[in-house]
Amino acid sequence: MKRATEEGAEAVVFDLDTPGGLAWHTTTVVMKDLQELTPRSVAFVNPRALSAGAIIAMATDAVYMSPASSIGAATPVSGGGEKMDDAERAKMNSAFMAMARTAVKSKGHNPEIIEAMIDKDVGLMVSGVEICPKGRILTLDQQEATKTYDGKPLLARAIVRNLDELVKKEGFKGR
Repeated sequence: MKRATEEGAEAVVFDLDTPGGLAWHTTTVVMKDLQELTPRSVAFVNPRALSAGAIIAMATDAVYMSPASSIGAATPVSGGGEKMDDAERAKMNSAFMAMARTAVKSKGHNPEIIEAMIDKDVGLMVSGVEICPKGRILTLDQQEATKTYDGKPLLARAIVRNLDELVKKEGFKGR
């Protein structure tokens, strides 16, 4: 990302296929690295951006989905698989949601979406439609992510088959 900024790249496209990653490393990427990136940033969910991948995708300027894809399920879990007690879970979710909200809002995405991906007690309502009930973690497929509410897609701009189609839709000159 530093090189793309230094060399004046038109955009950085993240071709995402990930089940997730380390939460605290992700927050550095979305709160520092992506914020300092001068070129436009675009996420291509191809075919999955789960957990940390969902947060990275939503911290870009635009999100696109492949024809069979999913994004979400971003609740933090312990690295060793140990169960967290209620206080630990509440603390982790609160801190992680604040960091994710900051990054997501800075890119013009609805922060309520990332909150519903992180905390099962949040739920998601958009334009009077229940997208995800409380008690469930939000994960969207390509159709759900691109569905339009009040003239605006829920999260992703479009479904594209490949990077060439994404580049064309965004009007980028090169690749």
